[in-house]
Amino acid sequence: MERDVFGNRNVSLVPASRPAGLSSWLEVRENNRQMQRTVSETGYEQGRAILTKSAMENVAVLSALEANLYQAAPGGANRYRLLIDAYTVSAAQRITRY
Repeated sequence: MERDVFGNRNVSLVPASRPAGLSSWLEVRENNRQMQRTVSETGYEQGRAILTKSAMENVAVLSALEANLYQAAPGGANRYRLLIDAYTVSAAQRITRY
């Protein structure tokens, strides 16, 4: 038994009985392939979400640091913004390529 991707129901990935004939066997095989693709795509989306969350947190930390640095050295404001913008664009590109 395994957990259903869309809820907490237990589902069996094994057919209840042996398939009768080639067409039934092929149908079961295709269903198994579809299940594997679904599981793979779910993992892919979760990975992307983790990367996005991490990038957002990093941008928030960098933005807070920018505010502190601006108070200490206001002359660097344009440079701080350029660096944070460069990081943000780079992170977005990595997420898009993932």
